[in-house]
Amino acid sequence: MYLCFDEYSQMGGTLTAFEYPRAYHRAEAEFDRRTFDRYKGVETFPDKGKWCLFELVETIGSGIKLYEGGDGHGPVTSASNDGVSESYSTSSASEWQSVVLPARLAQIVNVYMDNEPINGRNATYRGMA
Repeated sequence: MYLCFDEYSQMGGTLTAFEYPRAYHRAEAEFDRRTFDRYKGVETFPDKGKWCLFELVETIGSGIKLYEGGDGHGPVTSASNDGVSESYSTSSASEWQSVVLPARLAQIVNVYMDNEPINGRNATYRGMA
């Protein structure tokens, strides 16, 4: 495990101990896939990697809450308190899962891990396009 729940909480994580495992395991799988398993079994996992996992977990967790929370619509895009009017994003859960989320996760990994040394060696992660 790259990032335990206690570390995640200390970093300012917003998920509960109940919600964390689901988002974390998805984030870990995504991280390993996008880094070609190069960090599995490393002696010292870099701080950049922990922050990367933190952002992955937060992103996945917020999407789970938003789109699988039961109301079936996207986030509020505008609101008015005079007459109580809200507008929602038209993006659907399937669009979020298939388009928005993968692009955002790739961006997070690339930002944090691009050119990051692996286990102190000269080998580095090169982001995927």
